Amino acid sequence: GQMMTMHYLDPEAYRRAMAHRDDRHWVYHRAGLPCRVCGTTVLVEEAAGRKLYWCPKCQA
Repeated sequence: GQMMTMHYLDPEAYRRAMAHRDDRHWVYHRAGLPCRVCGTTVLVEEAAGRKLYWCPKCQA
């Protein structure tokens, strides 16, 4: 199976995301990279022993 966490993509963006694993997520495994929505640097923290990736602007 494939995990897709991005919604409301145009058909070309959806095809690109399904073809390349790195293009399937808004913030997951993107710590230090820009948020795909606003450009703010994605952060990662540990919560209950698990990594939590988040955008401090979009998900604050």
